[in-house]
Amino acid sequence: PATDGDAAQAEKPSIWPHVEERIADLVQSHRSTIVFANSRRLAERLCNRLNEIAYERATGTAFDPDNPDSPALDLPEAHAPAEVMAQSGAARGAPALLARAHHGSVSKEQ
Repeated sequence: PATDGDAAQAEKPSIWPHVEERIADLVQSHRSTIVFANSRRLAERLCNRLNEIAYERATGTAFDPDNPDSPALDLPEAHAPAEVMAQSGAARGAPALLARAHHGSVSKEQ
C-alpha cells in the first residue's frame, strides 16, 4: 500500500533534465567550457548525457546504443570526437560529440 509520502515523492520531477539541457546550451555556445562536478561518476554520467543531447540535436533522433542503424555523424575535423576516459558509470555511451570527462587521477597522462 502506498502512503502519502510515497505519492509525494513519485510526483516530484527531477531538475536534472533541465540542468543537462542548459549546460549543453552553454557548452555549445562557447569555444571551450569547463564544467566541475562533485564526483568522478557524476562527471562521467554528465558527459555521457551531454553527448546524448548533442547527438539528438545533430540527428533529430534519440541515441539508441542497441540500434546498429542509428544515424552516423559526419563531423568536421575541428569537431572530432573525444573519448570519455576511465568510465566508472553504467552508461553505454553516445558518440563523444560535445564533452569528455577528465579527473585528477589521469591528469599526468594527458
